[in-house]
Parts: sequence; structure tokens; C-alpha cells
Amino acid sequence: MKVLYLLLISLIIPIESHTRHQTWINTKYELKVKFDFRSNKIRAKNLGKRGWTSFYRTRSGLYENRHGDRLILEGRDLIVYTRRFSRKNIVFRPVDVYLRNNKYRNNRFDQRRSYNNISGTWRVRDLSKDVEIVYRNNGIESRIKGLNRWVFYTQKDEDYFEDQNGNSYTIKPNGELIWFSDDGRTRYVLSR
Repeated sequence: MKVLYLLLISLIIPIESHTRHQTWINTKYELKVKFDFRSNKIRAKNLGKRGWTSFYRTRSGLYENRHGDRLILEGRDLIVYTRRFSRKNIVFRPVDVYLRNNKYRNNRFDQRRSYNNISGTWRVRDLSKDVEIVYRNNGIESRIKGLNRWVFYTQKDEDYFEDQNGNSYTIKPNGELIWFSDDGRTRYVLSR
């Protein structure tokens, strides 16, 4: 956990439309990171720690630091941090989004939120396949339509679900789902 904490100090996210300095949180690990957005880089600082880490723009919406760790910008209210050799994605959202929507209270996500609208059939654009998703009390089950094998994803955060192998689903603010492979290098966008 110390290694993860130290690496998160180095987070940085640049989007021109973001406020210059903004605090972002991850409710799963209860982390707060301040991002300083610049034209072609993002500087990140884990609050409570010293020093900033710089992430440089490699292409639209993607930034990397000198170690190969990545920040992926998924819209204005979602940043995904992926370590180079890790199977985990760490999802950050702006603190003001949680406060404005009354979803973030006392470092925990509001479990009363309704996830009924996540259940149903979703389309994977890149694969031209349909995925069935069913919401359960503590996560979701998904399978490719027509196959018998269901995979369970435990709810780890308000909009983040992860299976036993590290693959994950993230709910975007626009209602789309994003599936990430365990290494963070493969991603599919699912829509209705």
C-alpha cells in the first residue's frame, strides 16, 4: 500500500477546460490528489505528501510520467490512473462533483444510489457484440450475449466494479460503461 500511495503522489491530469488547480478523490482508497493542469502536462500531488509528479501528454486524453504510469482523461469528471506494471485502475473524480451531488459523505460513497438502470443489454462498439449486465446488491454480473459464462464484478467504488482478475467496469457521467482489462491497456466503450 505504501508503494501505491507513493506512486499516486506522482499523478497528474491535464485538460485545458479544467480549473488550474483542482482536488480529485478516489473513494475506494480514500485518496485525495491535487492536479495542476498545464497546456501539455499535468502535475499531480498526493495531499499530505511533498512534491509534485509530472505527466506529459502523449496523445489526446492520455498522459504518462517518466515511469510509464498513465492518466487517462475520460471526460471532465473522470480520470483513470494506471500504473505501468499493475492490474489495477484507480478512478478519480473531482471533489466538487461529489459534494454537489451529495454522493460523497464522510469518505464513503452513498450506497442508496439506484443502479437499476445499469441492468440490461449494452453494445460494445469496437467488437460489434452485445453484453448483458445484471446489477446485484454488491456488484454486477456480465456476459457476452449468447454465452453461458457470467463474470461477477464487485462494487469497489461508487461507479467502479472489479472482477477477481482485476478487469473492471467504470460508469461514465454520460451513462456509458467502460471496460478495462486487468493491465489497463485494453478498453471497450459500452453504450445502449
